[in-house]
Amino acid sequence: SFPTYLTLVQDTLNSNVYSILLYNYKTKLWNQGMSFPSSNQITHVETSFSGSGITFMWGDALFMSPDGGQTGNPVFLKGANNVVGFNNNEEVTHLVTSAGQFSFLTSQGRVFFGVEDIPYAVEITNVTPLDPMSSKLQFDPFGNLFVLSIQSSMPYITTTPIDISPAFLNSCPQISFNLNTSLTMYLDLGDSITFSPSLVVDDFSVYNTYRSIAVSLSDPTLLSISITPEQLSFPPPSYYNLPENSVSYTPTITISQNNYTQYSAFSDLLIFGQGEASLRIGPKPLPINNNNNNNASVNTFCPDLSVSYSSVVRVQVGCPPKRTLIVKPPSLDKIPTECKQYQPVNGENARVKIPKKSSAGAVLSTNTISYDFALLGCPIRHFYANTFSPILILADANDDGTFNEIEQVPADFILWDTNDRTDFTYSETLKKARCMSTSANAKNYKKITLPDNTIELEWTPVNYVPCWSGDGKYENEPYPILNSTSNSVIFQEEGLFIFKARVVSPYSFCPLEVTFAVEVFGAPLASLYSGIIAICMAIVVATFLGVNYRYFMQTRKLHEQ
Repeated sequence: SFPTYLTLVQDTLNSNVYSILLYNYKTKLWNQGMSFPSSNQITHVETSFSGSGITFMWGDALFMSPDGGQTGNPVFLKGANNVVGFNNNEEVTHLVTSAGQFSFLTSQGRVFFGVEDIPYAVEITNVTPLDPMSSKLQFDPFGNLFVLSIQSSMPYITTTPIDISPAFLNSCPQISFNLNTSLTMYLDLGDSITFSPSLVVDDFSVYNTYRSIAVSLSDPTLLSISITPEQLSFPPPSYYNLPENSVSYTPTITISQNNYTQYSAFSDLLIFGQGEASLRIGPKPLPINNNNNNNASVNTFCPDLSVSYSSVVRVQVGCPPKRTLIVKPPSLDKIPTECKQYQPVNGENARVKIPKKSSAGAVLSTNTISYDFALLGCPIRHFYANTFSPILILADANDDGTFNEIEQVPADFILWDTNDRTDFTYSETLKKARCMSTSANAKNYKKITLPDNTIELEWTPVNYVPCWSGDGKYENEPYPILNSTSNSVIFQEEGLFIFKARVVSPYSFCPLEVTFAVEVFGAPLASLYSGIIAICMAIVVATFLGVNYRYFMQTRKLHEQ
């Protein structure tokens, strides 16, 4: 969601106003970002090292943007004796960031420290003024601040730590903050995520002052946030090792996609509806004291919570990396735990014969295929006389081979046999489904033969067109669209079918497909075999009657004699 590029420009035709231009890689256009007051000269731009999207812009003032320069606010300075702001002719000369913190040096040698998302910075007063020409600030990997000084003699560069403790409160009323969620979230099409961060305040008497949690979003065009009323609780002090009167504030935050229904074409949704945004969550900053009392404390930030202020949740709108489909059999069918004829032998896949038949039912040829047991497992056992309605389950795969099931797929999907078996049909017709066009006719399937001789269909969520509008001519052709409603498969022969199912409705950002096997049994014998058996039975019956008649006649003759 952050711009691929941003640039600082000066409008010389409009009172020398400085502004940010942002390049959108999706639309391939430069867009107007934030503009700065005409009284400010902004000369530098720096993006936060934490990757949060926080961007700093400075010159004779300092601005902080939570969304890569799209919007922003000025950063106020809290100096010695509670003096707020820059001195005359003072400007920022150098700024560094590190994991949610920032520090900068001014042209008058003053050092300031701040925390991302908090719109003010505190002067570090226990350091002598630095020479901005020969001094540089630097954070180490642990967030400790140093000054690098260049000297004319050895050692040419000296490193001196800077104690930033004066920027923190000695006693902080906000004593614990837990995000209670993963730092990486994935939102599929139409999904939302709900979680409940918690902030513990040390005493109920100051609860209303310090209970707030600050939430900022880098891209409000991609995501929206709603926060429910607070949930107040009193955690057991002995269990949490908290003060006796401590109070926990736990709001419920819901993140959802913003305006994804505005795209009528699924192809546009794939381009413009996906992206990444960052969500910054932490305790709301303590109020700055702007009075003129020279004895007022200049301490501002809570030391135990400084890292929490930099908590960044990355929200990826798109296909979750382990999202998949699994198939469950209908209630009358079973998947056996063992199927020796389909299981590998000595590490090699079993060989299975699959007949290819004409529309009249005659066997045209027999294909011998390699049964991929690792992919298919044991086939679903299905009785021929029953209709077949596979149950597709949306799930997330685990590393151990198990799945976290999410829901039964309510969307439209199609089936086809990967070995081009066509001896099955559907219980509904276009007329029964009240289709107004023939777009869903099975004859319109465009088949592709892959290099391994398996069959693919070209229908996808991008080009799928439902049949609910058209010329109004109902037909009795089979309706091949399945979902969680009444349509189902009717088998015309028995044997092994290897199906691929694909979701074709705009249901997910993921290309949802699954391959599975069905073994159909119990079909009536073919007419040829039935005729042969009938003739044989007739011969047997005739022979039996003839033998009995002869025996009867001989017995009668002997009786007469």
